[in-house]
Amino acid sequence: MTRPLIGMISRMVEQKGFDLLEAMEAELASFEATWVVLGTGEARYQQFWTRMASRHPDRICVRIGFDRFAFPSLVAITTPANLASQRVMQKAGLTYAQSLSRLRRAHDFVRDAIGEDAEARLRELLKVG
Repeated sequence: MTRPLIGMISRMVEQKGFDLLEAMEAELASFEATWVVLGTGEARYQQFWTRMASRHPDRICVRIGFDRFAFPSLVAITTPANLASQRVMQKAGLTYAQSLSRLRRAHDFVRDAIGEDAEARLRELLKVG
């Protein structure tokens, strides 16, 4: 992957920090990353991300709504200390696989779970670039 991939699945509301992201529109647009955003919420934040995607279609993919995908596996990573994220993962039906303490190990875990061609598979699924 030539640039970081930032994925976000969320309710698009102020409580989740979308007001801060909206205020940083210029900085987000200049950040060399690929964004994948999925969610629903307040119209202003949905419009913000839709506008960002139309201005930067090579780097920002947005889907307003929540869809069910037939993924063979799903990986979620958090630190052992992040109990709130662990609870969200449990509510989503995910089960604990192993503890990861270093980013490199997390990268290896994701690569092993998804495969070396993860970026190409994700782009194909989301029809990005």
